[in-house]
Amino acid sequence: MVTLLEDVHGPSTYEVSVGTGMLGLELEVDNSASPELVVSYVMKGGALEGRVRVGDILLRIQEQDVRNLSLAAVQRLCRQLRRKRKTVTFMHSYY
Repeated sequence: MVTLLEDVHGPSTYEVSVGTGMLGLELEVDNSASPELVVSYVMKGGALEGRVRVGDILLRIQEQDVRNLSLAAVQRLCRQLRRKRKTVTFMHSYY
C-alpha cells in the first residue's frame, strides 16, 4: 500500500508511505556542486509509480536523512528496510 502524504517540509517536498518490499526505483548521483540522489527510473507497476517522478530528489528514508550518504549506503539502507513499512521523503524537480 502506498499513501501520498501532504507536503511536510515545505512546498517542494513530499512524503510517500510504502508497504513492505523494495521501493521500485533507481537512483543516480547528480554530480553537481552538491551531489544529490536523483530518481532515474520508476518501475512500472511498482509501489511508487505515479507518485514519484524521474528527476525528483531523495531526501529521507524513515527518519534517516540520506542527503549526505553515498549511493551504496542508501542501497544498503533500502535492503535493510525492505521487510518494513517505510516513509520516504522526496523533493520535486522542476526541470
